[in-house]
Amino acid sequence: MTSLVLNKQYLEKNNFHQIGEYYLINNELKRNYKKYTNELLSKERKLVYAFIVDDLVMYIGKTKQGFKRPLSYHTDYNNNKKTRGVHKGIREVISKSKIEVFARVFKHEIKVENIEIKINPYVGYEEALINNFTFKWNKQK
Repeated sequence: MTSLVLNKQYLEKNNFHQIGEYYLINNELKRNYKKYTNELLSKERKLVYAFIVDDLVMYIGKTKQGFKRPLSYHTDYNNNKKTRGVHKGIREVISKSKIEVFARVFKHEIKVENIEIKINPYVGYEEALINNFTFKWNKQK
């Protein structure tokens, strides 16, 4: 594994788009995703998402649940029982920095070798990013 890190510009060049952000007001975690309607949020979409702090990608995740998951799943930042790296990371930085949420949507599966084996590219893309770059919050235990 390399020790390369990704920044926001890399994601933007590779079809990631900002879908929201997390920030703290009066010690309460807030989310901003105003440009998305509830209908758009609720649609199932296969995507890879990234949490960005101060221009660096801190976490990469994947979901088939669409935009709603990265914009709502990680919000219980005060719960110290949540010990995954992403939850620890959010607790460490949210009082000082906002967390931008970016995503890349994958619309089609890939058929392999003219047979009915289908590959979900979002699964392989997330794995490849994690295997080839360093994301602080993916590695913490």
